[in-house]
Amino acid sequence: MIGLRTRYKYHKKFIDQKRTNFRQMLRSYGVSVRGGDSLVDNSENTEKFKLKSKDMANVLPHRRFLKRAAKLIAGKLALDNIFKEEMEYSINDFDWNVVFSKSATTHQLYIQGLRPVGDLAGAFDYYRDKKYFDLAMDFVKSWHAFSKSPKSLSNEYVWDHHCSGLRAENILYFVLVGAEHDCFSKKDMEWLRNLLIYHGEFLEKTKNYLENHNHGVYQDRALLYLAETFGRADWTEIACTRLKKQWDFLFNSEMVCVENSYTYQRINVDLFKAIAFLCERQDISWGKELLGNLSTAQDFMGYATMPNGFCAPFGDTFMGDYSGYKAVSADGVMTYAASKGENGVMPNARSAAYPDAGYYFGREHWQKENFQNAVWTMFRSGYKTITHRQADDNSFMFYARDCYIFVDSGLYTYNFRDPIRMYTRSANSHNTVIADEISFRHQRTDCTSLCGIVHSDIALDQGYDYVVGYNSLYFGIFHLRHFVFLENAVFIFDEIESEHEHNFSQLFHCGKDTSVESANPTELRLRLNGSDEVCVVKQLELPDNVEVINGADENAKYGICSDSFEEYFYINTAKFNKRSKAGKKTCFATAITLEDKNRQISFDFADRTLYFVDNGNKNSKKAIQLKKFNKYKIVPNQAFVMDSYTIEQEGSKFSFINMAEYKQPVEYAYYIVSKKTRKPTKKEMYSKSPAYIFDFAALEYGEYSIRAFVQEPSSKRKMSQVICHITCENGQYSWRRELDFDAEWATSEIERDVIYG
Repeated sequence: MIGLRTRYKYHKKFIDQKRTNFRQMLRSYGVSVRGGDSLVDNSENTEKFKLKSKDMANVLPHRRFLKRAAKLIAGKLALDNIFKEEMEYSINDFDWNVVFSKSATTHQLYIQGLRPVGDLAGAFDYYRDKKYFDLAMDFVKSWHAFSKSPKSLSNEYVWDHHCSGLRAENILYFVLVGAEHDCFSKKDMEWLRNLLIYHGEFLEKTKNYLENHNHGVYQDRALLYLAETFGRADWTEIACTRLKKQWDFLFNSEMVCVENSYTYQRINVDLFKAIAFLCERQDISWGKELLGNLSTAQDFMGYATMPNGFCAPFGDTFMGDYSGYKAVSADGVMTYAASKGENGVMPNARSAAYPDAGYYFGREHWQKENFQNAVWTMFRSGYKTITHRQADDNSFMFYARDCYIFVDSGLYTYNFRDPIRMYTRSANSHNTVIADEISFRHQRTDCTSLCGIVHSDIALDQGYDYVVGYNSLYFGIFHLRHFVFLENAVFIFDEIESEHEHNFSQLFHCGKDTSVESANPTELRLRLNGSDEVCVVKQLELPDNVEVINGADENAKYGICSDSFEEYFYINTAKFNKRSKAGKKTCFATAITLEDKNRQISFDFADRTLYFVDNGNKNSKKAIQLKKFNKYKIVPNQAFVMDSYTIEQEGSKFSFINMAEYKQPVEYAYYIVSKKTRKPTKKEMYSKSPAYIFDFAALEYGEYSIRAFVQEPSSKRKMSQVICHITCENGQYSWRRELDFDAEWATSEIERDVIYG
């Protein structure tokens, strides 16, 4: 991205000198302007390009482009189908800095990416009606004038890496369509060629490139298209070199995208699929290897596709119908799943685990008959990056009989400050265990080792799959979830270790097509789709109490779900509660069954053995002994050396003592960090004493955090953790542990008299 300071210098130079010539603008950015056929073709056949508009058909025009183009002609700005609001506009005085819709940043992304130009070009190619072409040209000229004006100085999206790539593709598609229909004058063609060359030279520069992100992939795809258009082998080499690194970052060895979302698995797969075809057309051998990897990546998508053809909405996922999705392999899992058994080959396995990425999927059957009624489930724990991540570790989803029984929260918007968005990202909106009605911190790149799948036994041919996930993202709490799928039922055993007393809640977010028939601490009964079918949640270890909360209830902290962009609806959340004792284990043992299957499940707590009977057949009784895990063997020791601090208060005087016992010699240090300045106010450097005493009366009133350190003197290897927060106000002193740090989202006001959808 070009910074504001850089763009200010550029604008000031050319506004002051009144030099608005486009070639001078290019030179101001250090872009070389050459004659010759790389920039301007002075022959009669200026409209001839090696690349054809049909070569971009799998990228542009976009889905439903004809409807959007028609609305653009009618004076309504239609950018993408995700937006529920449309803005009236005039291209003669178009406001390129407009702030519109609940997702204003996404709206600006598509505006600065010139999405309307691609849609209008596609409509012109389809209808051959010049009005679409003329309006597309007006959009390009209007944006170009805006980009050189002072009004663009405050808009960070004008030369954003993602926007620049999208804009280059939309303009290029427009140029190819127009050239193929002989619509441009030589003057316009030269100007547009210059504009595209400028974008290419902008995209190739390292300083403008975003590594380790799909936005960089968009940049490289655009650069490959421009390279083919203008015969720039140097651009091809730059793009391919960067793309190989992007692939290695974005997809793990299981070919699962690390961006924590079905939508972004598909987006990145589709991005690289277009790139693979580009490589093949340009005789780049990497394309074939890429297609093979993409086929495996789409198998993951197939398992994550629910029996009704919709994607599993984990992370920042747009709920979408993938029926008929075009997969790379006709024999792959995605082809069969998307066609609901109509096309392709039935997969050999009904379930799949991706432990490195943190996913498990199980399905009752793949049979074409009653395809949509099959039971399907998903378990999720772990992450590699925080991109599009939500606090969904040790959570699950459950679908059966064409009904969403236990659902994920959804995306809602990309506005992180929106109260609904804050809720849908929190642990409180997922089917997991939470502490003290507070979400754990999930946006930390240094905590990837603190959650994940530690065991997976895929044995559905024997009647069960057994997966174990762990989550220690709550400070001082370790949560193990044993998740067993029994073809049409689920057993969950939650084991929780905590250093301090907490109120733990096991959450079940019920789909909008379910209704609560009854609820007590022993059992929750849900009726499905208003039918006679019932799902039963039975607690085998009695909790303290149960609450059923509807999102429409006054002051409700739960019960909101979003399956469409900028829309949400109210659901019921069942919340089983249990108070823990300091240093003692807490557990929930839960069986989820469909009443019509008469599934019998029991659990022996003494020897940790699960017994289940298949559909009432006593002769088919089977047993699974649940595994034991030591938290210190699962998670690196440094994750836990900081969770045993005792904090004592006497007025303004506080004592902090690390009570942990270490096998090796260690030293201790403490920082008192001001929340106002975010800098240490006081430092107690390393010593052998695990205790630190400080009188906060010596400091100004305000809020402070205590960051504790532990260091091995020999290796200088050290660990640190914020352990608590101190508030000093009007002679009063109070403190809270780090666990409470993410409570702020829960205080945000949610307007419960407004509902979208």
